[in-house]
Amino acid sequence: MSTCDVYAVHSNGDVLHYKSARNGRAGALLIWLTLQKKYGLDNGFYDFEPLWDAVGCNVMSPQHDILVASTFDNVIISKDMLLETACAWLSFYKEHGANRGTTTKVVGEILIEISQKEDILGAAFRQTSIIECPWTIRIGDDQYKPYNVNTGNKHSTLSDILLSRKESETKT
Repeated sequence: MSTCDVYAVHSNGDVLHYKSARNGRAGALLIWLTLQKKYGLDNGFYDFEPLWDAVGCNVMSPQHDILVASTFDNVIISKDMLLETACAWLSFYKEHGANRGTTTKVVGEILIEISQKEDILGAAFRQTSIIECPWTIRIGDDQYKPYNVNTGNKHSTLSDILLSRKESETKT
């Protein structure tokens, strides 16, 4: 069974595996399928672009904006956003996920746990364990090092995504 892997951003900037929630299909994919239907953004079989493009455009509730944006590739959830993001995951579980597995609940609980660690600056996801890990860098045959937010440039923060979308929306 696949997992939704939660990574912690440590004080030195390294992004390291923290914990996993079983059944990766009941994480981001469940969120996307449920919310695209709820907001009438279903454009066809597994076409999530309309949902992703709706983040920050006053189409969804602010909590759903946070929830969807937190599932984007290469996103770091900074410590100041962890509890709000955890609430979004747990609220989704209460509203939509309880009869479809506990992945969203477990992820929310893990985010709360991470938020209480003094030496951890944030969190990140690998939405399903069947994809290559975005938080490791290959340095040789079967050798990897952790991605570092201080030296790497392939990540964005949840706050920056939400802010840039809101700024774009106010310009139009």
